[in-house]
Amino acid sequence: MKKNLSILSILAFLLLSACENELPYMDKPQAPQLLMNAFLEAGKEENKVSLRIIDSDT
Repeated sequence: MKKNLSILSILAFLLLSACENELPYMDKPQAPQLLMNAFLEAGKEENKVSLRIIDSDT
């Protein structure tokens, strides 16, 4: 019974614990960045790629 309780408590701890990934907020002006968005498939002769410039002004 004690073994089952310890296994149950470990399982409950693993299921109820949360992972948190906090991203830092950059409040300073950033240099323009290039964003590439693409979905590439093997075997296709042509794939669509879109490029955008991310600027803090626009």
